[in-house]
Amino acid sequence: MDFHAATGTLGGGAASIVGPGQQTTFRFQALKKRAFVYSCAIAPIVMHVTSGMYGSIIVLPKGGLSPVDKEFYLMEGDFYIEPSVDDPKRHVYSQERGTNENPSYVVTNGKVDAVTGDNALKVKVGEKVRFYYGQANDESWLHIIDGHFDKVYVTGPFHPDSDKEYGVEITAVPAGSVTVVEYTFKYPGLYLMVNHKLIRATEKGQAVQIIVEGEENPDIMTVIEPPTAIR
Repeated sequence: MDFHAATGTLGGGAASIVGPGQQTTFRFQALKKRAFVYSCAIAPIVMHVTSGMYGSIIVLPKGGLSPVDKEFYLMEGDFYIEPSVDDPKRHVYSQERGTNENPSYVVTNGKVDAVTGDNALKVKVGEKVRFYYGQANDESWLHIIDGHFDKVYVTGPFHPDSDKEYGVEITAVPAGSVTVVEYTFKYPGLYLMVNHKLIRATEKGQAVQIIVEGEENPDIMTVIEPPTAIR
């Protein structure tokens, strides 16, 4: 395992190599306060990481971060697979797709449409929400359709110079990193958190749904005239 939060011996990669029937124990000190990725670190690394062998570690400063109403942990990954020749119902890793960087699916939390429908995130108007959004292998251009990020910790370090206190429409999540964003939802409805490389959100399964409940505020948005024929 490569723990990006660790220092030395390949982030734990050298210390955590085991064979069948073996186990190992090691420890590391988290020297940096930020959000990190961890992933598989043994060959074939690309196949392992793009098969879901990754996650995130959050190293908080002493006393934690400023309080929020809700926190959500999300991780984007990609699959490079094709139906098996022997069994079309079974999918196997595609070296060709991987080499060409042509993912079959781009997912949040390990599955197509995993955070939609009954599993959509639930928020109320006025709630301040912190999102930890990780990227396992590729890059993301993170955007909330219907909103703007109030604060962004770019690639996850927690110190005063690392955040931006203004309305950010899109922020980067580089490959192998976690970006932390905050937003106070101000208007009810269905929001989408997407990678603004939109084919990944709309065609390959990445989009996250956020259902916001509460009173409408006509000062923020109101329909003056519903759709009618052009006169």
